[in-house]
Amino acid sequence: MLLKANERKKAVTNSKPENQLLQMNKLNGTAYSTICNERQVIQNASKFKEDSKLLQENLNLKAEQSKLQGEHSKLVAEHSKLKEEYSKFRNLHVKLEIEHSSMQQNISHQNEQINTSQEPSSDNVVMSVSLGYGLEIFKAFILPLRNHYHGDVIILTTPDINSTIREFCHRHKVQLVPNMTVKHLGLFLAERFAWYKDVCQRYTGYCLAIDVRDVFFQANPFKNMRPDIDLVLSEESRSQTIKSEKWNNMWMSGCYGNNTLEQIGKYHKTSLTWLTKDSTYT
Repeated sequence: MLLKANERKKAVTNSKPENQLLQMNKLNGTAYSTICNERQVIQNASKFKEDSKLLQENLNLKAEQSKLQGEHSKLVAEHSKLKEEYSKFRNLHVKLEIEHSSMQQNISHQNEQINTSQEPSSDNVVMSVSLGYGLEIFKAFILPLRNHYHGDVIILTTPDINSTIREFCHRHKVQLVPNMTVKHLGLFLAERFAWYKDVCQRYTGYCLAIDVRDVFFQANPFKNMRPDIDLVLSEESRSQTIKSEKWNNMWMSGCYGNNTLEQIGKYHKTSLTWLTKDSTYT
């Protein structure tokens, strides 16, 4: 610590003359040393503060690095999972292509059977598909229809359909095409519309594509059809849209891609479809 001016002066005054100069130099040296020490302390404190800041930044960087390494590990695991999923979908795609080719051959065979059977006896036709339905379902569909409509009715079904149903359909002049094979349900549900298209091309009027199980007729379905309209869709439910209903979603995204599904997905799903031969090309 520095001596006060009067004390330093007193100390020097009380000394011997020959020692006054030496004592003064010593006091000044002590003061200078003290100032240097204080400066060194300040510098050390500043350096310690900077070192602490650098240490904290280093710790933060290490924590961020650890976090990034964890995220990288997750991404690597996700990438590996996606590669496995891609491999599965690729194998499924190849399988579906094979089944699609088989279905196309089956449709061609069905068309040959239709073309070599009876010629159209009416301008209009009712078309449907039956997959494992019993006689009561056929009765509920055909009997009300025949009370109001006497034109052609064609139902695609499986070869194992029993003789009782065959006889019932024959008695009510309903043509069965019993050579449908189903290897993949989703593929079949889409491919049936290709069969509808081929059947419809043989008729000059309207073609009604309809389900068998959940439809009941109370009038001729073609009675009020306008000749200037090629395609009529019947709204099924306002609670379901094409995108929210799983089957419609699957058909649209599978056949036309997600972009098309997004464009039309907001519209309500339909069940009954009336179309003309020309509308199958639009």
